Amino acid sequence: MSTCSTRVLARAHARVANLFVISACALCSASCGDGGEREPGNAGAAGGGAPVNPPAGVIGAGQGGAGGTAVGPLPIAGGAAIGGAANTGGAGANGQAGASGSGQAGATEAGTSGSAGSAGGSGTGGSAGNGGTSGSAGSAGSAGSAGSAGSAGTSGEPVAAMCRAEPVHMGGLTQYDQTPLGNCGMPWPADDLYAAIATADYMSSAVCGMCLEVTGPTGLKAIIHAVDQCPIGSNPKCTAGHLDLSHTAYRAVVPANFPTGGEVPNSQPVSWKYVPCAVDGPIVYHFKDGTHMNWLAVHIRNSRYGIAKVRYRKSGGAWLDTTARTLDLAYFVADNPGTTIYDFEVTDVNGQVLVDTEIRLMPNADVQGKAQFPTCT
Repeated sequence: MSTCSTRVLARAHARVANLFVISACALCSASCGDGGEREPGNAGAAGGGAPVNPPAGVIGAGQGGAGGTAVGPLPIAGGAAIGGAANTGGAGANGQAGASGSGQAGATEAGTSGSAGSAGGSGTGGSAGNGGTSGSAGSAGSAGSAGSAGSAGTSGEPVAAMCRAEPVHMGGLTQYDQTPLGNCGMPWPADDLYAAIATADYMSSAVCGMCLEVTGPTGLKAIIHAVDQCPIGSNPKCTAGHLDLSHTAYRAVVPANFPTGGEVPNSQPVSWKYVPCAVDGPIVYHFKDGTHMNWLAVHIRNSRYGIAKVRYRKSGGAWLDTTARTLDLAYFVADNPGTTIYDFEVTDVNGQVLVDTEIRLMPNADVQGKAQFPTCT
């Protein structure tokens, strides 16, 4: 058996998983490897004839001469093989390098497997390794592109925010008879538990629709709706902290035998603070009578919390601010909006935001939104 055949068979036993044993005759005149650059082989020993068109970087044997030996250091990860023409390596699967040929070269490096993409589809497999002719290792599999998160709904429950700090107010209590319509322009609550807020605490009607927990002089508590103003100009008792209550609300926090003749002076220990309203269903958009495509006036009703800001836009347009409520007009207002179909962005006093799309203007009517503010933490 020739020297070339002996060397080939020895390497075949050492690398059974990666190399193929081919005929000794073919192996003596060929070599293959993936990866590194090939150094030119030494000239073959003298023989009967010159080598015919040897491949680049490989010296063929002359007639009767032995194949030349590769010059330079051993190849790294599939460098040039010793001998004649290279065999072609098989294609690598899923990023593995092509199998090396039988030349006396170092084993080729395996291509790196593609890693799975985060939060999306898994990475694609690596490209198949090129044949021994190119000698390149299989290229690394590319990472799968990240899966995109589900897009936020245009209207839905936001993540609960931290509650704003609510101060405790101190003042007295009086009571009054219901009028056709309070200063807030809101309907009187069905449970008849409502309050008129002193001008100093009315916040230019920003309190309209909010709820108060009132603690009476003996510790009785009740949740009461703010739907009116107690103007200091016409009621001198309505200083800061004072509440003017419906008769039902007054009886809920003041015992029948309380000895003050139907009112609790401001000097008595009465306290109150804003709390979430007990609501069912989503917020409601109420359009004032007289609204049209060139004048918008809207209330946000049935809200768990007070409303800090309302923005609007036409379909596909930019967000625009409404004018804040005033002492005399408890509506969010916009002049010349030029539309009757709105997207609304509503922000509560805790900074939580709801977005509703395609709300159609209906003068002096309610239009239900799609979500409610979550309970803050």
